[in-house]
Amino acid sequence: MVEKKKMISEKFIKKKQQILVTLYSTDIINENNEYEIFATIPFSIIINDKIANKNLPYLKDLSSSNYYSSLIIFLIHEKLLGEKSFYSPYINILPKHINSLLNYDENEINYLLKGTDIKNYVIERRLQLKNCYEDIMERLPSDGLLLKENMTWELYLWAHNIVTSRSFPNRFIDPDDPDSKEVLIPLADSLNHKPRQKITWEFSDGNSMQLIAGETIECGKEIYNNYGPKVRNFD
Repeated sequence: MVEKKKMISEKFIKKKQQILVTLYSTDIINENNEYEIFATIPFSIIINDKIANKNLPYLKDLSSSNYYSSLIIFLIHEKLLGEKSFYSPYINILPKHINSLLNYDENEINYLLKGTDIKNYVIERRLQLKNCYEDIMERLPSDGLLLKENMTWELYLWAHNIVTSRSFPNRFIDPDDPDSKEVLIPLADSLNHKPRQKITWEFSDGNSMQLIAGETIECGKEIYNNYGPKVRNFD
């Protein structure tokens, strides 16, 4: 395996259509078409339940039916902090809008999904999320003032869409996690999916996620991920 490593940095980031952010190579990767670690993402920049609850202890007391509540609320909190947040470089490159059916109101859903099997599911799911949001707003303690004054329904829905569409299983970070919840891994979630892309993920050092290319990626080309099964043998 090629030993050269490239830490992911803003040199890899390129905006597309002023909405989506993905990664491009600024140098040839895996020139010999073997294996090359082209990005190392330290666990110190991830966001999971442990980090959310450590920074905002009152999250543990917010009972909610939403499986992702801690991540959602913490992400909103950090977004509201703006540039004061440790995670601001990550939050600044997240999509400002995610095109989800959950973003439409009931009248729009009835019109767009009339006669389909998923209409009732979308309406019910949106209602569940709205109830969850209202429950959280009612139960936020006084030290959650930043959220209580600024967490709108639209912002909550945005954070929900971010977490549910971009998170990884936390067992990659903590194999002993009994709940097997989710984790946000900044920048690793910015890679678009490409079927049969020869790439794998390594967590063997216990401190970082390494992205390993199994084929050559030319300079200036988009770097893709493959969210299907990972194997070390790319043949």
